[in-house]
Amino acid sequence: MEEIVVHFGRLMNAVTPKSSPLPTPKHRREKIEVPELDPTDPLMLLAPPMSSIKKRKRKRKASSPVGPNAKEAKLSEMPPTDSTGRPLKLSLMRKSLSNRTISEIVSPVVPQPGEWRRKVHKKIVTASIIAAAIDKKHSSYRYGNYDRYYGYRVKKYGPEDPRLSLLGPERFEGKDVLDIGCNSGELTIAMALFGAKSVVGVDIDADLINQAIKNQRLFLAGERSIVLDEKKELELRASKPTLKNLIFVSGDYVLKEDCMVDEQKQHFDVITCLSVTKWIQLNHGDAGLKRAFRRMFAQLRPGGVLYLEPQPYSSYTLKKNVTVSVRI
Repeated sequence: MEEIVVHFGRLMNAVTPKSSPLPTPKHRREKIEVPELDPTDPLMLLAPPMSSIKKRKRKRKASSPVGPNAKEAKLSEMPPTDSTGRPLKLSLMRKSLSNRTISEIVSPVVPQPGEWRRKVHKKIVTASIIAAAIDKKHSSYRYGNYDRYYGYRVKKYGPEDPRLSLLGPERFEGKDVLDIGCNSGELTIAMALFGAKSVVGVDIDADLINQAIKNQRLFLAGERSIVLDEKKELELRASKPTLKNLIFVSGDYVLKEDCMVDEQKQHFDVITCLSVTKWIQLNHGDAGLKRAFRRMFAQLRPGGVLYLEPQPYSSYTLKKNVTVSVRI
């Protein structure tokens, strides 16, 4: 019976050998702490909870000063003593400290409170900073180069642009046309479809010119409609237009100097300037607007026509600060 019990204990690892071939490491040796029990309260029901016992905080020693003046700084931190070498009492210590100067008390080696704070430099707002902020705010549509210009007009006036119905196809048929401020070119494409001999669309925004060229390609592929009535557009598409008479050019129509106007030649029978004069005046001033009109007159052939759509003066107040030089 004893042999069976011993054999079963060995299988269950119940018998522990007296010595192990590998000693237990020190960091794995656990010490069993037996708490002191109160004979009157063996279950520790009356003892205070462990959370209420405050842990004692260890006091960190102040780091000793480092540097060539470390010895002097260490001596300055020591409390003053009397002639016998004993530390003075609190009242005498205060009296001795009051007689010492600040340079003797404060060590130049030890950083003083407040020195670590970063000094804040106040930025002075100048006229150039304000000008840069205004230009940055209005730089996107400074010249009225809205990328959704025709989307706003369609929402307001419908699918057909009312300016085309006022002008009519007969005003463009067989003529050389210049469209100033063509934007994405939908109205310019319609002018070319009306049978114009040649049409040139000019805009200061190169991105809008690229969009106009893309609209021209999509219209020929039948993937895009323009600002025309559906019936009129189908009639014009029936003639299978190629739009080889249409080109788009990117650039500022306003010349830099007045003397450059005299070099202009007569190229066009019709010039359209629709909703552009406000942006010319805001960016180039009155002198730039006059220069633009002089160039239009110089480029028109005898008997040529200028179709102008000015913006109302009330619309100027919304964009009066489009540039720093403009103040209305």
